[in-house]
Amino acid sequence: MNRKLLLAALCVSWGILVFLVTWVLTFPGRAVADRAAAEVLTWSAGRSVLEMGDIGPWWVGLRATDVRLYDHDPRKPDLPSTLKFAADKVRARVSPWGLLGGNWNVTAALISGETTIDVAVTIRMDEERSKGWTTTRAWVSSPNARLEDVSMLAPLPMVMNGLVDLALDLTGEGGMRTAAGKASIVGKGLSITELTLEGMGDLGFGEIGIDVLDLELEVEEGRARFVKGEISGPMFDAEIGGDITLRDEPGRSNLRVTAVVEARGEMEKYAAFAGEARWADGKMHFVCTGYV
Repeated sequence: MNRKLLLAALCVSWGILVFLVTWVLTFPGRAVADRAAAEVLTWSAGRSVLEMGDIGPWWVGLRATDVRLYDHDPRKPDLPSTLKFAADKVRARVSPWGLLGGNWNVTAALISGETTIDVAVTIRMDEERSKGWTTTRAWVSSPNARLEDVSMLAPLPMVMNGLVDLALDLTGEGGMRTAAGKASIVGKGLSITELTLEGMGDLGFGEIGIDVLDLELEVEEGRARFVKGEISGPMFDAEIGGDITLRDEPGRSNLRVTAVVEARGEMEKYAAFAGEARWADGKMHFVCTGYV
């Protein structure tokens, strides 16, 4: 009896090994990459362009290297595309059990330099809704993420250094417009160098130290509200407030963020550029609105 069980186990193991080897050796990497790029182009109505290097299997998922996402205006083909996302490696997989219930449970790792950001998203397919899908969960975690690596994922007009803890956990049966949860970015001993503005170039601040970065948002009924918003350093203190009205679709979440900044030292010289932002209290008040 034991010999029969052992033989059965060996046969099953051999079958799994053959399947995995065949899966790796015959995986149509270039075809998958081309199909993914075509889907992104179609889904974005020609406004987003996806580029990938090598792509292959990763356990029951996929891995890709040199992933780049560009914004492109099809009405202005002569203008250069804008890099919106870049990762050295991306690994992702879909749980087969969720598919049985009409849900896509996707887990992924975004790798940039020495930093890994773990992501989990649950998408419910909903044929009754015009867009056909609803995001019911979004989760992100990256303790001790290097800012210089994170800033490469979503390129910014500055060079950032130091370590931060990133966390996000949202759930909403009706999608992000009904989501509840929290998000936070916390760091100490950070710095910014080579801060540039379009049309002005490098502002010449040198290194801007940030002693404290403590941003925390609470989310209720699809509205993310700042409950902590402290950024401070030798050259400035800033209080961040406002809210974000969440939506499932990228680029549709409504952002309204306020900042009250007290400049010191070298940064005080640039206060005149703030214009009407300087109020009677001697601080600069800003309001940033838009969509993310």
